[in-house]
Amino acid sequence: MGDGSIGQIRPLGPADRDALIEGFDSLSPESRIRRFFFEKKALSDQELHALTHPDGVDHIALGLAVAIEGRPEPLPIGVARCFRSQDDLELAEVALITRDDWQGAGAGTALMQALAEAAWNVGIRRWFGALFCDNQTIRNLLSRVGDLSDDRAIGSGVVEVLCDLYPPVQPEPAVSTEVE
Repeated sequence: MGDGSIGQIRPLGPADRDALIEGFDSLSPESRIRRFFFEKKALSDQELHALTHPDGVDHIALGLAVAIEGRPEPLPIGVARCFRSQDDLELAEVALITRDDWQGAGAGTALMQALAEAAWNVGIRRWFGALFCDNQTIRNLLSRVGDLSDDRAIGSGVVEVLCDLYPPVQPEPAVSTEVE
C-alpha cells in the first residue's frame, strides 16, 4: 500500500464473520453514514452471511488485512464487493468501506483494483453505485478502474454513478535478449 504496509487481499469466507464485525465496530458514525446513508448500528445476520458467502461470480467480496507488529492476526481494514445484476449480467452494484484509521493509505485503491480485475474476469463490465454527490474520494477511486458517466440523482444528496470498467492491465511479454 502507499504507506509501505504489507497487506493481503483475498476473497471473504465464513471464517471472516468476526473480522467483519470488528471492522464495522471500528467505523465512525460519519463513515457509516457515507457508506450506508444512515448511522447503521450493526450488520444484520443476513448481511454478514451474504458478505461471507460470496460465489465469486455473481457476488464477489474481497477483504484487505494488514500485518501489525505485536498483533497475532492481520488487522482487517477494508472490504470491497459487487453483486451482479440479474437483469444485465455485465452490470454489478459495487460498494467499498475502509476503517477510518486506514483511509487515505491506499487500501481503497488496492481493493478497487483487485475487485475490478476479479469482476472483469467473470464478465462484469460496468459497475453502478450510490454515493453522496460530494464524495470525491469514491469518484477518484472509481476513475482509477473505469470511466465514470453522468450521475443520476436519487434524492437527499445521493447520486447513482455508472462506471465502465477498464480491461485489466496485462503484463508485458518478456523480451528475449538472446542473440543467435
